[in-house]
Amino acid sequence: MTSPHFKTSICVLLLLLSSALLVNAQTSAFDSLEAFGKNRGQGNLKQIVAITGAHGQDQPQQWIVLGKDDITKNLMHEYVLQKGKVVAERHFTSEPDPDKPDENLPSAPLPLARLSTDSSKAFQTANRAANNSSIGFDSINYLLRIHNTSPSPIWTLTLVDQQKNTVGIIFVSASTGKLISKKWFRPGTVEYKEVNERNASDEIKNIWNKGVNSVSKGFQKLDKKIGDKLNRNK
Repeated sequence: MTSPHFKTSICVLLLLLSSALLVNAQTSAFDSLEAFGKNRGQGNLKQIVAITGAHGQDQPQQWIVLGKDDITKNLMHEYVLQKGKVVAERHFTSEPDPDKPDENLPSAPLPLARLSTDSSKAFQTANRAANNSSIGFDSINYLLRIHNTSPSPIWTLTLVDQQKNTVGIIFVSASTGKLISKKWFRPGTVEYKEVNERNASDEIKNIWNKGVNSVSKGFQKLDKKIGDKLNRNK
């Protein structure tokens, strides 16, 4: 006969394991947006222009949501979400620079009805592409926004190694889930050295532009090719 004390110990152990899994559970981008809408109102979702998360393994521990104010011009709202809850926020003004459009913050609201590929599926696409190309990586920085040269919502995934250096940048359509383009920076190559000399080590000084704007002249050309490809496929 099984001891009642043994049964109790098993129940306690299962509860502890379940609690640990919940504590360590990572929330996807879409789940975070859904929770944000419930907490802050569905109207605020219509103003979201980007969502980003850093060091995902496979998903980030927190997501940052950027929204624009629907009344005050150039007023932006930034929210930090953990497990679907807003744990920090700030509100600031951002003056677009017409001479440097690629460095401006996102401005086009995300078309929520057209979003079908969550960050979890984007990870699978990136992981498969990296494996096929024999690229090793430690984590991924995610960014979802409207692409500069197309109205389509695009996932930009920056793959980084254990030294927090970039080893690859991948574009995935958030509408179709298709891999749009990829660029690898293999350790030991000139490209790897150049792209990571321009990065700010493990500090993301400009998280909104990282992975979307070019970090090298070669990637600037790639960025344009991606936009041209998107426009041709309309």
